[in-house]
Amino acid sequence: MSLATRSKVRRAPITAIPPTGQLATSSNQSGSWRRELDAWSRRHSDLLAAAVAAVGFLCRGWLAHATFFNPDEAWHFSVANQDSLRQAYQAGLTLFHPPFLILVLYFWRSLGTSDLMLRLPCVIAGAVFCWLYYKWLKIILGQTVAWVGLLLVTFLPTMIGLSADLRQYPLMLCSRQPAPTLWNGPLRGTLPARCCCPRDPFCSRCFLTTRDSCLRQVSAFTSSFECLLDGHPLA
Repeated sequence: MSLATRSKVRRAPITAIPPTGQLATSSNQSGSWRRELDAWSRRHSDLLAAAVAAVGFLCRGWLAHATFFNPDEAWHFSVANQDSLRQAYQAGLTLFHPPFLILVLYFWRSLGTSDLMLRLPCVIAGAVFCWLYYKWLKIILGQTVAWVGLLLVTFLPTMIGLSADLRQYPLMLCSRQPAPTLWNGPLRGTLPARCCCPRDPFCSRCFLTTRDSCLRQVSAFTSSFECLLDGHPLA
């Protein structure tokens, strides 16, 4: 290439950069799209959280189907597999935990006795707990923290494995979580005051699952008393 041609190339005007007005218009359109997406996600946050919990249900269901019973799970089923409800209750008293799981299995076994079918109550309880945990965090700490907590309890391998086993713990978590949700909601004005009343049945079911659930309930209500000390009135 000759020297004259090079100078012409160097002096050629740069026309690839769009005008300032076009850049501002493109930036405004991008910002508007993001605001609309953020507003839509906030309006449908509960629905999106339920979809995430549904994906967690599928993960737990797959693990429950892919693994065999361990000795503890087989023991629980053998205790629940009795001729009458009275015998199942009396046999459940020999276990360390209260007999709520045994009573559930006694009625559930009529639907099927495969590993997946017997584990299905725990799988369902684990998925429901994820959504209830999201609702509780959203009430007391906001939507961002709620989403972080939802993703953790839904997809942590420990939580998935816990809900895929035939044990009392998923039922305990699912029974425990509505109580602080229904207590904190009216205190912070996000739920009506009448929602405070039904929390006692959830506490009762929680006490029937594990013997240490009383201490867990006390720790769950700590944040509620913090609201009372701050002077938050019932809605």
